[in-house]
Amino acid sequence: KQADWSGPSRNTRAWLNPLVVLLDAALLGELDVVKRVVYEMDNPSQANEEGITGLHNAVCGGHYDVVEFLVNFGVNINAPDSYGWTPLHCAASCNDLPICTILVKKGAAIFLTTLSDGATAAEKCDRYLDDYEECARFLFS
Repeated sequence: KQADWSGPSRNTRAWLNPLVVLLDAALLGELDVVKRVVYEMDNPSQANEEGITGLHNAVCGGHYDVVEFLVNFGVNINAPDSYGWTPLHCAASCNDLPICTILVKKGAAIFLTTLSDGATAAEKCDRYLDDYEECARFLFS
């Protein structure tokens, strides 16, 4: 006799949390996925339990096109994570001048400070990475 399995049908699709999809797609630079998933969310500025947003991940991944889309879409450009790091702090810590530039031009607050050490984004520029002088000069000016 054949086993009677009443599990899910083969036509059942898995449901993925839109926030998880946004965070992963933004980190990987998958702009097409980001563009779709933001419309499935009540709040595309939503953060995970550590305060990380899609914009944080796009910045950390160095994905200018995703950053530009999210900023133009209207996400919270100054959202701090649980340590007070904004997307601008993240960009500055990588000396990513193009991303710092778009964030500042779109309204990122340059004087917000981190919770742990009270540092501004300019103070997070990394002198041991390329483009330190250009990034620091831009953010300190």
